[in-house]
Amino acid sequence: MRSMVVYYRAWDSTQAPKTGDAAHHTFALFSDGVAVTGFAPMATDLGGGLYAVTITAAYNAGSDMLLKITSSTSGVSCSAKEWRNDSATTLERATAIKAKTDQLGYGTVAVKSVTDSTGTITIWVGDDYTSAVDRSVAFTGDDTWPDLSTATIKLLLGKPAAFLVEIIGSRSIADGVQTVAFNPTHTATSTLTQTNTTRYAVRATMATGEVITLCSGNVQVNVVPSAS
Repeated sequence: MRSMVVYYRAWDSTQAPKTGDAAHHTFALFSDGVAVTGFAPMATDLGGGLYAVTITAAYNAGSDMLLKITSSTSGVSCSAKEWRNDSATTLERATAIKAKTDQLGYGTVAVKSVTDSTGTITIWVGDDYTSAVDRSVAFTGDDTWPDLSTATIKLLLGKPAAFLVEIIGSRSIADGVQTVAFNPTHTATSTLTQTNTTRYAVRATMATGEVITLCSGNVQVNVVPSAS
């Protein structure tokens, strides 16, 4: 198989990201349901509660892989990671998808409604994108997202250096998966203009004061032609 880097998160008992804990992490690797012996890597602290660990090809040898991470620090929990080693054809497709999603924040993010396959949001100036007309802009993350139950979550729209629109969103959870949704009104979208540099960012301010960018991407802004 191949060597790979696995990213995971650690939280303390208050659900706040835990930093500086890499030396206390131990790993249990399972290959096709069987524990792998001799696997004892060192984690790298990337900041903000995010960590990375390298799985060499010699250990990444099964089809279905599971990595469990345990911290010896009291009250600290780490997310487990699963992956499947597929054929080269599947890996090539995954590489192509990754090239389109590298602009997103940590974790796998699915973007729902008014988007295309690359995750670009399409907005018509002056339109409403609300739940009332089933056009909310929603983002679903994986287990690398922290618990957002007490966070303030915002969708920012505009130029990268100067976001023009700021919309407060809501968080929901189903089957352990978190979704954040936003309802831009026609008043908000009327402030946007057509430009090749319009971007969006989804940012969460945690109850502890930490600010985390959950994902970001491009916005296609369209203007309805006016009558001559």
